[in-house]
Amino acid sequence: MFEHLFAAHRTTGLKICLKPVRSASLYVMTGHRNPYYVVPFRNYMFKEIEQYKQVFGVPARLPSNGERVLSQPGTIRAQSFLAHIQLKHPEWLEVTSRFLWKRLWVQDKSLLEEEDFKEVISELSLPSTIPLKPDFDSLSKLKANETEAVKAGAFATPFCIVDNEFESAGYHGVDRWPIVAKQAGLDKVHRGFYSLKVFNHLFDKALEASG
Repeated sequence: MFEHLFAAHRTTGLKICLKPVRSASLYVMTGHRNPYYVVPFRNYMFKEIEQYKQVFGVPARLPSNGERVLSQPGTIRAQSFLAHIQLKHPEWLEVTSRFLWKRLWVQDKSLLEEEDFKEVISELSLPSTIPLKPDFDSLSKLKANETEAVKAGAFATPFCIVDNEFESAGYHGVDRWPIVAKQAGLDKVHRGFYSLKVFNHLFDKALEASG
């Protein structure tokens, strides 16, 4: 969904507003059980990653020690880091989001320790003033984003809200793009990345635009 949205943004001018959230917080706020802890569902999600890899050609893979790095403690720092980017450096939010995803799912690198985020800051040439761990501002921003999402009907991620001149509607899941595109008023459904070559091209373009 992420790449579909930004492909449309670059070709049609579709306005995108990224807002980091913690999936675990959405589960708590809505009383929805975290599917990650439902073993059959979790196993299905892990299997699906391999299927997407084969279909789309993007070498995503389950991170080493996946149960730890994908749990709530394992993602709160990444989402807090993105929340600070949203607050202070919004022009870097797209490329940082894509970079963190690539680091975790393609490069199999950690996003748990302060040293990990020092590497991110260095590799992207981000301001050195960005906090390396959650602080009051980033946690407050996450809470505000999550409250907004729940009010719009979110109970899990991925989730997006589409506003047009007639209504505002929310959509769950990675496979809702045709519906989202129609709701956004696009004349045709734009396809996202379907290969690592295209993924890297999009990443480099986003990096250039943010520089």
